[in-house]
Amino acid sequence: MALAAERTILSEDIAVYPEVDDGAGHSSQEPQGWPMGTPNEGVKLPVLERALVVQMLEKTDWNVSKAAKLLGLSRDMLRTRMEKYGLARPEH
Repeated sequence: MALAAERTILSEDIAVYPEVDDGAGHSSQEPQGWPMGTPNEGVKLPVLERALVVQMLEKTDWNVSKAAKLLGLSRDMLRTRMEKYGLARPEH
């Protein structure tokens, strides 16, 4: 459905990334400036998920609570993924 103040519908009247409900009552939008493209050869979701988890952990200096928040996960959900991918804070 598009809502417009005038009779003519403009591109700004249409959501480019509409909100999506994940079935658990959470809705989300694709982030502004999302740099991720879709390669022609495809991508393995576990590889992408692991990379995002590592990126957020590094961004937060391996603060699990902060990284979980950035990923829209609970702390326990992130810990589960860290175990799944064998991730632990590197020792300096």
